[in-house]
Amino acid sequence: AAKEFGTCPLIPCGGQPVLPAGLRDDIGAETVKVFCPKCQSVYHPPPVRSRSNHGSSGIGGTCGVDGACFGTTFPHLFLMTFSNLVPDPLTADSAYVPRVFGFRVHESARQAPSVASSVRQITASRRARGRDKEEKDGRSKAKKKKKRKESF
Repeated sequence: AAKEFGTCPLIPCGGQPVLPAGLRDDIGAETVKVFCPKCQSVYHPPPVRSRSNHGSSGIGGTCGVDGACFGTTFPHLFLMTFSNLVPDPLTADSAYVPRVFGFRVHESARQAPSVASSVRQITASRRARGRDKEEKDGRSKAKKKKKRKESF
């Protein structure tokens, strides 16, 4: 493949050539994006240093190719026409598994820090209540013993 439009940034795709695609068919709505046929995802193309900025009317002074030039249909129609260029899809075992020191990270560890900190706060408050209860029980037992001694 010629890789005229670049390659997929996803590592499991292994440098799969991408095709240009527009997200909308309306002129001036979006710049061109790139479609990876292997992972079936759409990405922003990397910036090109040689892109001309003369007479640009885009945001931030850059002017990209309008997505309507290729339209929403191009990559899919291209792959239907040239079915020999359709890559094998990603396998399920190619998904990235986060690991720390070789051990898989458990789903509960991926929760937002606010959840984990609230769990710690709840646990700490339960422990504190347990200590308070133990102290109260200790004081009440001491008072009962005093009352018993006084009553004799």
